[in-house]
Amino acid sequence: MAALRQLMSTEEPGAGLDEPEDVWTVERLVATEDRLAKGPRTLVTSAVEHVPTGTIAGFTTLSVPTEVDRTIAQEDTLVRREHRGHRLGMLLKLANLLEVQRRYPGHPAVITFNAEENRHMLDVNEAVGFVPIGYEGAWRKDLPT
Repeated sequence: MAALRQLMSTEEPGAGLDEPEDVWTVERLVATEDRLAKGPRTLVTSAVEHVPTGTIAGFTTLSVPTEVDRTIAQEDTLVRREHRGHRLGMLLKLANLLEVQRRYPGHPAVITFNAEENRHMLDVNEAVGFVPIGYEGAWRKDLPT
């Protein structure tokens, strides 16, 4: 999971903002999960294992608020490059949405964000039933060094 979290920083489309690689260690992952477990939201993660290698081929996470009248947030979804093209991203999202509906029913909606240039994931979200509700821009100013 630490390796997949790190891949999120290099494989997620960044709209040309060229963010540096975000290093994840097992210690950082455990500390982050411990901190989040004490927070007001429950993270529900589904992952798929590539059995021949024992590695995690992909994952997706939903962040569920305690209050049932609040919206659930779709967090990271990633499938390793070598396992793409088998609809794992869609299957992971669907499995996680079903699990959240089973364990935490009653929330009004799930919100997700995707970069406009990530057409593949936009197609997955549309096929799952998400509809666009807004657009967001990111700006950066490079400072002289």
